[in-house]
Amino acid sequence: MSDLELIFLHGWALNASTWSQFHPVVAAFGSSLFTGERGYFFDAPKSPSFTGGASKNVLVTHSLGLHMASEEQLKQADLLVIIGGFMHFHDGDERQAKISRIIVRKMLQKLQQEPERVLEDFYVNCGFPAKFLSSFKHLHGFDQELLKNDLELLNESSLDPEKLALPGEVIILQGNMDTIAPPHHAERILKNCRSGKILIHPYGNHALPYEHPEWCLEQINRESVVKRR
Repeated sequence: MSDLELIFLHGWALNASTWSQFHPVVAAFGSSLFTGERGYFFDAPKSPSFTGGASKNVLVTHSLGLHMASEEQLKQADLLVIIGGFMHFHDGDERQAKISRIIVRKMLQKLQQEPERVLEDFYVNCGFPAKFLSSFKHLHGFDQELLKNDLELLNESSLDPEKLALPGEVIILQGNMDTIAPPHHAERILKNCRSGKILIHPYGNHALPYEHPEWCLEQINRESVVKRR
């Protein structure tokens, strides 16, 4: 994993701490790691760019983070790693789409009256551990308007397939137990890639990058031999 530059983009209602488990491993290999920040908890928003100082650029996205990736980031990426991603959040058969839309609609309604409860339920459903939930309780509030706007974005956004043709290669890391973005989403993404593969963690859920960082990094390391175009 030496001489890589990695940019990590988190998903809805999360922040850069999603990738906290990655920092020591990446640093030990002498690679550079930059994290994007949406600003849900009043951290300063940032969308890093690749510096051009490494032999390979790797863009890692989680969930809605894929939809937040800029065209510049995607173009500069030799490898795009999609974790728990989706083309459209309500993809699936008629029943799956109906249930998904009902859940998000209820979240949007409840977000106005009980935002903390919505967030806590979301983290539990993602599979984040108790220590992760407690870390958010110590934050100084959250941007309720931004959370609402981005949940509406998640509800409606459809990823342009042409964006998946911009990186050099694509791999999709999928938790087999993910109930937020189930495995059929990974299959739909793959169908829209010119070149790519799905790698499945048998016990992973939507908190895959937090609960199983070693496995994620192992897959990234294996695929990072992709040559710069």
